[in-house]
Amino acid sequence: MYLDCVVDGQPCSALVDTGSTICLLRKGLLPRTAGPLPEDWTPTNTELLTVTGERTVMPGKKLLSVVVGMSQTSHEFWLADIRDECIVGLDLLAHWGARVDVPGAVLCLGNETVPLRSGWSHHGEAAAPQPPPRHPCSPAPSRRSRAAETKGEPRGSIAAQTSASQPLSPHVLLAHPSPETVAAVEELGRQSGEHLSAPQQEQLQCLLRDFVDIFAAREEDCTRTALVQHHIDTGHAAPIRLRPHRLPLAKRQAAEEMIRDMAANGIIEPSDSPWAAPMVMVRKKTGGWRPCVDFRRLNAVTRKDSYPLPRIDDALDYVAGSCWFSSLDLRSGYWQVELASEARPKTAFTIGQGLWQFKVMPFGLCNAPATFERLMERVLKDIPRTRCVVYLDDLLVHAKDFDQAVHNLREVLTAIRSAGGETGERVVAYYSCSLSRPERNYCVTRRELLAVILAVRHFRPYLLGTRFTLRTDHASLTWMLNFRQPEGQVARWLEILQEYDFEVQHRPGRQHANAAALSRRPCLTDECRYCSRQEERGLGPSSAAAGPGDSEGDVEPFTTEQLKQQQANDRVLVKVRGWRETQTRPDWPAVSSQGPEIKSLHSQWGSLELHDGMIYRRWQAPGGGIARLQLLVPHALRSEVLRWVHGAAGSGHFGNAKTVRRLRQRCYWPGCRQDAELHVHCCDVCTAQKGPSRRSHAPLQQYLVGAPMERIGVDILGPFPITEAGNRFVLVAMDYFTKWPEAYAVPDQSASTSAQRLVDEMFTRFGVPDELHSDQGRNFESRLFSEVCQRLGVKKTRTTPLHPQSDGLVERFNRTLATQLAILTSQHQRDWDQHLPLVLWAYRTAVQESSQCTPAALMFGRELRTPVDLVFGSPPEPEIAGGPELDYFRRLKERLSTVHQLAREALEEAGARQKRAYDTRAHGPTLGPGDKVWVFCPQRKRGLSPKLTHHWQGPGEILDQISEVVFRVRMPGRGRRVVLHKDRLAPYHPLAPEQETGGSQSGSPPSTPSAETDNDGLRTEPGAGEEVCRKKWKSLRDTYLKERRKEMEKRSGSAVGSGKKVEILCGPVFP
Repeated sequence: MYLDCVVDGQPCSALVDTGSTICLLRKGLLPRTAGPLPEDWTPTNTELLTVTGERTVMPGKKLLSVVVGMSQTSHEFWLADIRDECIVGLDLLAHWGARVDVPGAVLCLGNETVPLRSGWSHHGEAAAPQPPPRHPCSPAPSRRSRAAETKGEPRGSIAAQTSASQPLSPHVLLAHPSPETVAAVEELGRQSGEHLSAPQQEQLQCLLRDFVDIFAAREEDCTRTALVQHHIDTGHAAPIRLRPHRLPLAKRQAAEEMIRDMAANGIIEPSDSPWAAPMVMVRKKTGGWRPCVDFRRLNAVTRKDSYPLPRIDDALDYVAGSCWFSSLDLRSGYWQVELASEARPKTAFTIGQGLWQFKVMPFGLCNAPATFERLMERVLKDIPRTRCVVYLDDLLVHAKDFDQAVHNLREVLTAIRSAGGETGERVVAYYSCSLSRPERNYCVTRRELLAVILAVRHFRPYLLGTRFTLRTDHASLTWMLNFRQPEGQVARWLEILQEYDFEVQHRPGRQHANAAALSRRPCLTDECRYCSRQEERGLGPSSAAAGPGDSEGDVEPFTTEQLKQQQANDRVLVKVRGWRETQTRPDWPAVSSQGPEIKSLHSQWGSLELHDGMIYRRWQAPGGGIARLQLLVPHALRSEVLRWVHGAAGSGHFGNAKTVRRLRQRCYWPGCRQDAELHVHCCDVCTAQKGPSRRSHAPLQQYLVGAPMERIGVDILGPFPITEAGNRFVLVAMDYFTKWPEAYAVPDQSASTSAQRLVDEMFTRFGVPDELHSDQGRNFESRLFSEVCQRLGVKKTRTTPLHPQSDGLVERFNRTLATQLAILTSQHQRDWDQHLPLVLWAYRTAVQESSQCTPAALMFGRELRTPVDLVFGSPPEPEIAGGPELDYFRRLKERLSTVHQLAREALEEAGARQKRAYDTRAHGPTLGPGDKVWVFCPQRKRGLSPKLTHHWQGPGEILDQISEVVFRVRMPGRGRRVVLHKDRLAPYHPLAPEQETGGSQSGSPPSTPSAETDNDGLRTEPGAGEEVCRKKWKSLRDTYLKERRKEMEKRSGSAVGSGKKVEILCGPVFP
């Protein structure tokens, strides 16, 4: 599906690809991107892994403005050699929150819909096929035997609108596709479709992808067919033995290498035959060597096969009127036909060292053309010659129009695949199982033998009674049937195998990739839960899917000439070097109008030195020490230098002090300290592990209630040791107004148990509450619990994830309850549920600090009697008893109203006091919709140490602000939307997309040739998207310097003001 968009002011048609994790831009679409990478693009040298398994290098990336419909944003695009003009990946779709409506063919961006087009409409209608130019030709008669033709070289193939041969080399064979074959087929389709329209090219590519399994690019991919076998009938002729020819030394080495390759590919085998023929080496047209066996004496005694070969003039009649041609050539076609076992010794040959014989039909046999023609006509027996003409291993598929040509080609390829399906090896079933824990402790040989037992048991209905081959990469299994005195488990396993007829073949691990690959986990990443959806993780650390901290790679040191060239390209350093070369220090008026970097270096004139054509600064650490030379780093290399001193292998992810000291040991530029500190501050790896330097602490949010059972909070406390009654957890419920607690010992924390105890024990006694507040436990978030609340008319609310402070009343009571139970419980801790009623009685009769009343008085209007009252007597209370029931109820109601009003006033006063005390520690940045944030996600995974796990994930994006401290956030990765508290969020500060060292360099080259620059080399008319980006990074730099200033004030104990010494921090200027 395609959509229209505008990228960096350039209209283009973009492919919407949800399988791509990044956005790609075709080379040459934007000005100056067809040749070398422009200066304003960030070089990456990152590899892109395509869906076909190919890898291509993406030279650079850049933040570009993109407009789709009425939506506009700035996003990172990678430059790549792709067919489409632009590819919109999943990252941009997630950034927009887009939804692809396939049936409606639209892209939903919020309330806006953008129409999408299919691939066919994108490429336009197919042009009517034009007949190829006709050239008169007359076939020349040829009596040359096919057996003497050159074999093994690619033949010209025709798959376009002309009758001229094109430089194509499709090779059809019965084999399984390898990665090289897949790539070769893709290239074959691209070359074959050079003269086709876009829809025709896509149709041809789809056809080739459907039949990629019958193509091959390597000799070792060849398989054998058993439709026919080649026999050599020599009658009663005696074996013929010829002396080997003497090969020159130059040819002997090539002959020996070919013998080894042919033996490894199963083409030849050692022989002890009485027959022998010499082999000669013939030079190919390409310059290589071709082995040829002299079978003339063998052919002379062979009984001839009279199977006819097609006539060329008949073939020309068949193709008359056709305009579209596809030429197919079977790679090493003769070698796909097996030799009969009795014929193999007759093909024995020698080069003077050893005797070999062919396992497949070799070139040069007199009956080989007849055998191969019989095979091809048997394979294509259902396809008339008006669609496909065959001459030995050459197939010419023809038609009068393109659609019919594709149809005919599909028929031919299907027939070839069917023939291969009958004879060649292919996967028909898979089987796997996990070993039990004891089985995993077996030795390697026993585990391999166990795999054999499990496999033959699974496929027993197909293997029993049939001889089969068992291939393994474990050599010990080849002699397992020869155990002389097997015992125990091995004896039982061998007894099971005795009823099968099979042969064990050893295949080295490097050749056993089909089974070995399936037995290995595809990933060892920290995010993979079930080892699925690992396409982007197969890219490796240098790919576009690599994380922010994957800065390690192959070290490519800069040469002296490269450093000289970089300094010469830097407008500031080239001036300073010119001063030093002439030993002329300009006066201050001459540099007063220049940028701050030139001024800083001018003030350090005495420390600047010139060595080997490069400018250095001589520096001595404060407090003494050895003076060292620091290379003045040009602006173009500063970001890379910072990556190597912080985050690279051997540098680690240390803090500001160690990073700055490591940098100063080798390099310097004005403001390098601030740039290094900003680089550490914005390092994603550091933030993901260590978290932000200062966590947010949002202001206290209060929920005030004014009546009993208006709002209750519930939670689960435990697990505790299982008691005699079978209880393990405590279900806690508490009224927010009266602070009346309820705690029930329960055997489990399931939703049914929690709902039943609340309804039976609390709601039936005190009434149904208006609102029930809980954490995000599965029992409280279950469908059963939610349905119970809905049926009773209870409003269900919940805390934000990992923020128990939202239910602080119940959490604080849990701590009190656990403390009291610990005091009363015996040493075996199995009687804690027996002490719950006494603890609750004591808490209900204790005066609460916030309400200044007991929970019992607020709930019932009277105090509960306690053991203290029995000993010393109850204090006198206002008379409300003794009268009629209605008078008692009226006076009780008045008393409850008075008590509740006093409690509300006390609660409001206590709440204000708590908020003042809490908000004194409140701090944090201002966050809003659209901001990028880090999200605190502590995780515990089995087998992983929490100390080595990254607890911060990012960047997420704030979608909506629900309240002052609660936000709706789109999580990184899959884009899941969650509601989070502000304390779990921190601002995300990525490195500057233009220059990671903070901003434009004073005097650096402009980004584009058309941009006007001032004396400092800063662009005065940047684009709209770049201007927004620069303002954002200037704000980030200002915020960072403000935080540093506050830290300095705290250390000095007073604010920096007038009349006080102020330290000026110099650094790169943000435009």
